[in-house]
Amino acid sequence: MEPDVVAVTVERPDSGNVDDVVVERADGSAEYTQVKHAVDAKTPVGHRWLTAKQGAGGKSLLKKFYDSYRQLSVGTRAPDMCLVTDREIDPGDSVMRLLDRRTGRLVPDIRRSEADEGRRHWAEHLEIDEGELVRFLESLRFSTSRSFPDEEKRARVLMIAAGLNDDQRALDSAHGLVREWVQQRDRRLTIAEFRDRAEERVGRRRPPGALVVIEAIDDDPHRDDAAEVIHFVNKYRGHDPHLRRELHDPAQWQAINTEITEAAERLRGRGVGRVLIRGAMRLPVWFAAGAAFRHVRGFEVAAMEGQDAWASEDAAPSSTHGNGSLVQTNNTETGLGPDLAIAVGIATDPHDEALKHIETAELPIGTFTSITPSSGPSQTAIGSSASAATMAISVRHAIGRALIDTRAEHIHLFLATPGALALLLGHRWNALRTTTVYEHLGIGRGYTPTFVVGS
Repeated sequence: MEPDVVAVTVERPDSGNVDDVVVERADGSAEYTQVKHAVDAKTPVGHRWLTAKQGAGGKSLLKKFYDSYRQLSVGTRAPDMCLVTDREIDPGDSVMRLLDRRTGRLVPDIRRSEADEGRRHWAEHLEIDEGELVRFLESLRFSTSRSFPDEEKRARVLMIAAGLNDDQRALDSAHGLVREWVQQRDRRLTIAEFRDRAEERVGRRRPPGALVVIEAIDDDPHRDDAAEVIHFVNKYRGHDPHLRRELHDPAQWQAINTEITEAAERLRGRGVGRVLIRGAMRLPVWFAAGAAFRHVRGFEVAAMEGQDAWASEDAAPSSTHGNGSLVQTNNTETGLGPDLAIAVGIATDPHDEALKHIETAELPIGTFTSITPSSGPSQTAIGSSASAATMAISVRHAIGRALIDTRAEHIHLFLATPGALALLLGHRWNALRTTTVYEHLGIGRGYTPTFVVGS
C-alpha cells in the first residue's frame, strides 16, 4: 500500500454513492471505490449498463457517480473515484473502447472524434454539457474484468510482498477478516490498525516488504499495488509485447538501469529491505532488477514463478552450494580478446547459439563458459524456491572461478533461465566484473547488448 495512506473505511457514511471502500491520504485527499459484481456476463460495461436506471424511479450508475462527484468536490479539488467490476468492457461501445487500460481513464481519449456520438449521449443522460462531462470523467477510473480467481491471485502476491502467510488457510482468514470488518460498527481502520489486524488473523512469514512493478514489454494491470513503478514500454520497438526485444534507442538501456537503481535507493531510504518484483519483462531486465536490489545493498528479493514465489532468503546454507556442485561448466577458448563470456542455461543450453553470435559479432572474448545444472538442462532442473536461490549462488561461485582462471576484466552474459532465476542471479552479482547483458532476439537471430551492470 502507498506510503501516504493513513486510513481505510468500508461503507463509509457521507461518501455519496461511492462508499464501498474509502482510502484516506496524508494530504487530506481520498480515493472512493464502488464495487459492482456481475451475476452473469450478459451486460458488459458500456452505455446501456451505465445509464440503465436501477429500480423503479432509481438513478443510473453513471448518474450516481456524477452526483457523488458533485457532492465530494471541495473547491478546486475533485474526488478520486473508481468503479471496480468483474464485468468486461463492451468492445462495441464508442466511448468505453477508448478506455486507457494503464490509467483506467477515458480522458483524454473521450475527446476524440470517434467518441462524439457516445459523448453526446452521456452528457444528455446527465443533463450537462460535454465540457462538464469531461471534467467529471477526469475524476473517474474504471477497473474492469476483475474476476474472483484473478483477484485472489493478486491478493496472494500482495500478501507475499507484505511478508504475510499466503497459503489457502491464510487467504480464507483474510476473507473472514474483511467480512467481520464490514459487519462491525466502526468501519474505519488506520493503517497501523489494519496491519496489526491482518498480521494477527493471517500470520506473518517474513519481515514486511514492498512490491515493485516494472512495466517493460507490457503494462501491469494493477500498477497501483506497487510502492515503486518503473515504466518504459514505449521505449521498445513494436506493438506486440511478445515481440518487443529492442529499444528504439539502445543508449536508453543505461537510463533505464538508473531508474531501477534510483527506485531501489528510495525504498532503502524508507527502510524497506525486502521486495517482490512483478511485471512483464525479458531476462536482461530481470537480471538488472536483481542487481539494483542486490544482497550486498541490504535487500532480499523475490518473484513469482508460476504459482510459487522464488525468494533469495530461501537459499541453503553456504556449505551446500560453496563447492558449486549444483552446476557444471563447459569452457570454449575463442581467442578473440581478453573478456569472459558466460552463458547460463536451465531448461536449455544456449552454448551453441551464443558462441555463434560471439564469433559472428567478433566480440572481444577469449573464453566462453556455459553453466548448466549438474543434472543437465531440463524443465524440471529447478523445483522450488530453495533450489532456485541456491542455484543462483552456485552459478555466481562458478563465475568467480572462471574469473580466477581467465583474469578477465569484463563479462558478457547470455541467459536462458526463468525470469525469477535471472532476478536471483543479479541479486547475487557482487565482487565480479562489469557485465554486459545480452537480449536473445529469437532462434537464429542472434543477440543484442542491453544493460552494462557494475560489479
